[in-house]
Amino acid sequence: VGAQNRPTLSEIARQDGLKLSDASNYLRLLKLPASIQRLVEDGRLTRGHALPLLRLKKRTATETAVFQLRVARMIVDHGWSVRKTESYIRGKQKTNDERSLERALSERCGCPVNISDGKLVIDFEGNLDVFDGLKSRFGIQER
Repeated sequence: VGAQNRPTLSEIARQDGLKLSDASNYLRLLKLPASIQRLVEDGRLTRGHALPLLRLKKRTATETAVFQLRVARMIVDHGWSVRKTESYIRGKQKTNDERSLERALSERCGCPVNISDGKLVIDFEGNLDVFDGLKSRFGIQER
């Protein structure tokens, strides 16, 4: 039983009386964490609010899911419009240059570096040896 027995997306859409774009969007929603899918099912979040959440990415799948859920809760708690949601998410997306700079700085510093909301955060994770190494790399000397 191979892929040739599976219906295509257009066949599913036609069978369920959906436009192809709607069927595609329903499938895309399945990529969101289950907790966000429940918000959509419960009617607390619309598809129009949920789909932009897919553009939010972090370093790991877990960090991405936590970030998406945090934003979803903000949308629900503050009653954001779809337009406000999209605007907020556009502001949260990183450019290729930002991601590239994060990687380069992380490698150079030897610890995670994050650029977000106009801030550069170097997470030395409480390790004083790493902190001292950072001070040395930046030419900062103790007084």
